[in-house]
Amino acid sequence: MIQKNKHSRRRRIGFTLIEVLLVIGILVVLGTVSVVVYSRVREGANKDMAKIMVDDTAQAVEMFYTQMNRYPGEDGLKELMEKPDDEKEAKRWHLLLEQIPVDPWGEELKYEKMEVTDDQPTAKPYHIWSTGPDKEDGTDDDIKSWTDDGSSGG
Repeated sequence: MIQKNKHSRRRRIGFTLIEVLLVIGILVVLGTVSVVVYSRVREGANKDMAKIMVDDTAQAVEMFYTQMNRYPGEDGLKELMEKPDDEKEAKRWHLLLEQIPVDPWGEELKYEKMEVTDDQPTAKPYHIWSTGPDKEDGTDDDIKSWTDDGSSGG
């Protein structure tokens, strides 16, 4: 009878292999869930940051319009960084961007001057956008300063 107690005490001292594997399995599942949640939160934060960058750049373009009485043309956002050669414009010009903004995925924001038509009176005469996480222009994940109906914002 004494020997039985010694064996039962020895069994209770450590964990069984099944218990250890169960704990490891639970930790792996928790780690996987954490990584998935973190990556989704980070992706959303990057998209929010890109939208803020697009909006801030659009405000700089509007300030350029206020100063120069025109929107940037062929040179795009560079006109907000480089003093114009024209003496008359150079007097009104102020630095609005030190560099073209780079989105969270390492790509410069894009700018295109647009023609506004009478059927789109709310549209701005420019588009500013980020190519988004896939870094491809014209895909669904682009973050734009306009909506698909042609109006500004969105």
